[in-house]
Amino acid sequence: MGEPRLRADRSSSGEEAPTGATFPDECGHLRVAPTKHGTRSRFRIKTAVTPQVRLSCCVLALTAFFAVYWQSDIRVLAHALHSPDDFFDELVFFNDAQISARLGCPHASGEENNFACFYMFSLFGLLLNNVSTSRRFDPAADCWAVRRPLPADYGRPWCIRKGREPSWLAQQFPKPWPKLSGTTLVMGDASGPNPTHALNLNFYHMYRWMNKVSVPMGTLHMIFDTAADEGYTPGQYGEGLAAAFGHNHGLLRNMPPVTQLQRVKFSVGGGFQFDMNMLQSDTPVLCNYLQMAAHVLKHYKLKPFQEADPKRILIATRKESESRRLLGAEGVAASLSSMGYNVTMATMGDLSFEQQLHLVADAKALVGVHGSDLVSMLFMPFRAAIVEIFPTVMGVPAYNPELANQARNYGKVLRSYYSPFNATLYLDEATGKPVDAPPVRQSRLVPVDEGGLVAAIQGTIKASDETMFQGLRVAAASTGSGIVCKYDRPVPSGILYGCDSPEYRGC
Repeated sequence: MGEPRLRADRSSSGEEAPTGATFPDECGHLRVAPTKHGTRSRFRIKTAVTPQVRLSCCVLALTAFFAVYWQSDIRVLAHALHSPDDFFDELVFFNDAQISARLGCPHASGEENNFACFYMFSLFGLLLNNVSTSRRFDPAADCWAVRRPLPADYGRPWCIRKGREPSWLAQQFPKPWPKLSGTTLVMGDASGPNPTHALNLNFYHMYRWMNKVSVPMGTLHMIFDTAADEGYTPGQYGEGLAAAFGHNHGLLRNMPPVTQLQRVKFSVGGGFQFDMNMLQSDTPVLCNYLQMAAHVLKHYKLKPFQEADPKRILIATRKESESRRLLGAEGVAASLSSMGYNVTMATMGDLSFEQQLHLVADAKALVGVHGSDLVSMLFMPFRAAIVEIFPTVMGVPAYNPELANQARNYGKVLRSYYSPFNATLYLDEATGKPVDAPPVRQSRLVPVDEGGLVAAIQGTIKASDETMFQGLRVAAASTGSGIVCKYDRPVPSGILYGCDSPEYRGC
């Protein structure tokens, strides 16, 4: 822009202003007439600075100062205003009840308000409490924010308190404090040790969430905040899965006395609200499952979806202490071996997650009674054959669609085999009647017809060879350890879904 044109030669009365005199211009600002040197570069301009202008300048200078030296506070404020439902930055957890109480962690009778507290220390913590979005502040609990786990997690709520860091903390816990850099996911009681639940109700949704928020596989920190009952920890299978996702730090109550957390997310969608029994996918293959499986296999130094050995058959058996034990497996294995098949029998519950992966990675067929022994079919080659055996309870086949739905999403071909014999049941000692449980879980021993099961296995292998996933393209990713998966055919064929079979309801 050009310089302002000043009426430097005349006063308001129109008379020529004497050299060095001052006069108001059109805007009311005082101007100085040119000196004898007469050049515009020698003009001197006086501006009346009001107290309001001085105050605004001071506020801007202070803001810039704090932005440089207390960036965490600015980030906290920006986070509160723009992403209230995602992450919390720079939290501290003290694994000490007395310290938490001294810092003001709310504790009331009843499980609902028995909080686990995390702290966000900032120079202007109290100020930020007031400017933060009010919907995130929980005055009843005296928490700046409260996060509650999903109903499926059975966990206590988490309280995030914010304020100034007291001076006595540095004496109690000398700095630097241990820090988890990157993203930490704090979960409730998780899904329990059941492999099917761990894979489909927790880790599958964790994988989808990590993709959404760009957290790379292998980098996530995981902490479980369980109840006193240890039964809802991830279990051996879940811990094996967790190793591929990142760093499993175990239970919150077993964490060090103080831990800094760079970026925290509390709980993830999924849980038992995601019911595999009711899932009806509009595509027969879910690429998220295949991409997750590729990451897990590569973590354990296995080639994702390698070519199946056409003669390898794995028969999954169950521990003697478990329900639905398969009777007659040895005879079935012997018959298949005589036909030239390479048959392996394995008690899956006695194996680690990694050992299960090595067993299924190149198997053509997996055979077993309905249950979690079959869930590792996800990591088998494309078009692997799965034979799921169902018990017959008091003359009625005890069917459950959970694994059939999973097989569709995993890109596998599953066929059901119903035992022609009644299963041996668990009986209630007081009444002598079957225990109060769904029929499939009342079964203790599941006998099979050797010839009938062998024929079912051969038929399923043949069907898997004939099944074509038209429109499915899977290739190694150009970068990283994942795969690129695209499926362009949303409507499955009858042979893939088996819609002509009565057990595949709602196809």
